[in-house]
Amino acid sequence: MKSGYENGDSMLIDDCLTGNADAWAFFTKKYSDLITLSIRARLKKYGLKPSVEEVEDLRQTVLKGLWDDKKFKNIRNRENISYWLAITAGNIATECMRQKARSEDNVVFTTGDIESDYASEIEPACQSNPRDAACRGEFLDKLHTAMRSLDPKEKLILKMGLLHGKKYREISDILKLPPGTVSSYLKRAKNKVRKALKDYNKF
Repeated sequence: MKSGYENGDSMLIDDCLTGNADAWAFFTKKYSDLITLSIRARLKKYGLKPSVEEVEDLRQTVLKGLWDDKKFKNIRNRENISYWLAITAGNIATECMRQKARSEDNVVFTTGDIESDYASEIEPACQSNPRDAACRGEFLDKLHTAMRSLDPKEKLILKMGLLHGKKYREISDILKLPPGTVSSYLKRAKNKVRKALKDYNKF
């Protein structure tokens, strides 16, 4: 197996697109934990608690989709695919569960993005008055601007740490990064968002 795969994902993705079995085995081993976490996190957002078997089935579905449909062609930054992969895995899992639950009236899926996840956690509690909508709108505009200023890895680590309560060591194990690096990314991301939302003093 090529040692170059440890130095970045560009060569790894190129080889996966050509059908290289060794590259695919390396990719699967490296990112299975992240895919599993992303599936659980996305479904938790909709109040779903899939069994271990269901999560494993979804993980296999995600991997099959990546391989058979060559979704890697959609990656813009092949040197840093963690964020793209987390979103893609969540989207595939959501679509699978949506198809499964279409006949069930008690399961409702809505579209959303990472910024909406953050908003539900840190937006200010505006008092009930005619200014509520304007208050929330202004807050979301600032939040979206702040999130766009983060690089993909900062955004992913902030989500894992803030929303899903993952410790530095857990994030480190999943993303294959030193804990000190994870700490630096998380601190930098929080500072950027905090600065953008300084008028709200909620983050």
